[in-house]
Amino acid sequence: MQDETGRSGIMPRPIITDKRKKSVIIAADIRPVEKTRSASQTNLLNKKRSDRYLATITDLDTGGHTLTEETREAIVAAIRDELPEVTIEEFPVGIVACCYLGDPYEVHSLSISGGIIYHYEVSEPMPAELERARTLALHPNYAFIEVYRDGTMRAVEKNGTVIVLRG
Repeated sequence: MQDETGRSGIMPRPIITDKRKKSVIIAADIRPVEKTRSASQTNLLNKKRSDRYLATITDLDTGGHTLTEETREAIVAAIRDELPEVTIEEFPVGIVACCYLGDPYEVHSLSISGGIIYHYEVSEPMPAELERARTLALHPNYAFIEVYRDGTMRAVEKNGTVIVLRG
């Protein structure tokens, strides 16, 4: 059913409350992901993430502010092991997660192609394609958010379950 503006009757819903108990609402008009990949690639990207992959990505804060070449290679290897049929061009453009280094840091991002990890302060802006994932990354159910070139995000829960979101 559509209203006079042509919108589908899907109502935005609050999906986030931040850790400071202030309500943060994202007007999420969640729609099915367009089929730009083969069905097998999409199924692979949507499958539950392994414990090894979760540990590799979530342990980024243990290294502090820097990402060594060895760590970057381990992350790329973990992604290749997790998603063997996905080409490097189809890897996430970035991964955003809650940062546990403490004040003033809020989230960090990992750029797979550049091997860069960056810790963002509370009010510090992120690149536009990653900023959309910031609030989701702060949600206590999510371990991290994978952000892809086609605009999709995959929110990875702490148990490895993947939730696909189209921004």
